[in-house]
Amino acid sequence: MKFFEFEKSTDFCANKQTREKIKKEVLNQLSCPLKKPILIYGSNGVGKTYFVQMLAEELNLELFQINGYNLRTRKAILNAKQIASQQSLFGVKKLIFIDDAEAIPGRLAAKTKTEIESEKEDKKKVGKRKIKEVKLKNPQKEIEELIKDSKYPIIFSTDDISAKFVKMLKKMSSKFEFKKPSTEELTNFLSGVCSGNNIECEKKALNFIARICDGDVRCALIELNVSSYLTAGAIKYEDISKDNFRDAASDIKKCLKIIFRSKSIDASREVMSKCNEDKGTFLEWVRENIPYEYSKKTDVKKAYEMISNADLFLGRIKATYWRYLIYASVLLSAGVCSAKKEKYDFHSNEFRFPSKIATFARMKFHSNNDAEIIEEFREHCHLSKKKIKDNMAVYRYLYNH
Repeated sequence: MKFFEFEKSTDFCANKQTREKIKKEVLNQLSCPLKKPILIYGSNGVGKTYFVQMLAEELNLELFQINGYNLRTRKAILNAKQIASQQSLFGVKKLIFIDDAEAIPGRLAAKTKTEIESEKEDKKKVGKRKIKEVKLKNPQKEIEELIKDSKYPIIFSTDDISAKFVKMLKKMSSKFEFKKPSTEELTNFLSGVCSGNNIECEKKALNFIARICDGDVRCALIELNVSSYLTAGAIKYEDISKDNFRDAASDIKKCLKIIFRSKSIDASREVMSKCNEDKGTFLEWVRENIPYEYSKKTDVKKAYEMISNADLFLGRIKATYWRYLIYASVLLSAGVCSAKKEKYDFHSNEFRFPSKIATFARMKFHSNNDAEIIEEFREHCHLSKKKIKDNMAVYRYLYNH
């Protein structure tokens, strides 16, 4: 049973005013020679991608959907530029949609074996005549040129507004935020879906699904589909098995508690799939709390080796291969958990906030007083007075910038 089929994009869940504004912006750009990119941002599962698909259908536009993860090869970038600059074969106007904009890499990936072989074959066909190779810049610069040369509206979608490419994009685009629907909005939306598909469902059951999915529309629709299948189309609150629902996103401190204070590798590995925190930030939390949670030197050493390797993988993700994210997640969770030989009996009551993040947050306070600088760094970075004095020039620069 498909719950994703609606007549118009305006029938979608929540963000009605935002969707109307985007629709007006697209219509204005279709008749205007100057194109300005449209940036849609919001948490995962709120309906950004599906809204754009329905909008293209409603306005009778030919949709070209490109994923940011794919814009890392020469061929993909050249195809995108060609799509944006050429007219449609069907005589209709286009809408170019670049999803997961945060994944657009900083540089082009190396040529694959198949690409090298196809280039060799092309050279053999041409003979002695040299093929002029197109020189490309990094993907981000190429996207900037694509925006300037495009004849059609371009919509970017992202879950991470703080990503490097998205920060640049924010300055030159019209920005629209897709907010999470409230529990009441999501419950009413699910009720409409049930009535449209002739499914009997108690409001209490729908309210439970809406609460457990925490504003994730995609998750709510999937869970509703599963429940209707298990209950043969008549969903009652008593019949819903609570074990069938995935847990809401765990608090970061709950995740740390499982990693540091249990011996279950499976439970600690599962933690990362439930935590919506950025992996770099999560790494800082783990790094900060290792010496306070583990007392044995061998355990501390192994734990730091795990997060060191995780940091290595996180640093290589955007430049090369996004699958490294899995390795980094396993090392941060199961790796740190397995670093201890046995479970510790005593633990501190509260996890410490990362001193590195706290220091950066306090950099807005400028000072030329050495004593004040030393005191600030001692308080938040747990550094010795001698170490700060030996590197005073570095810490003064950090403090004032």
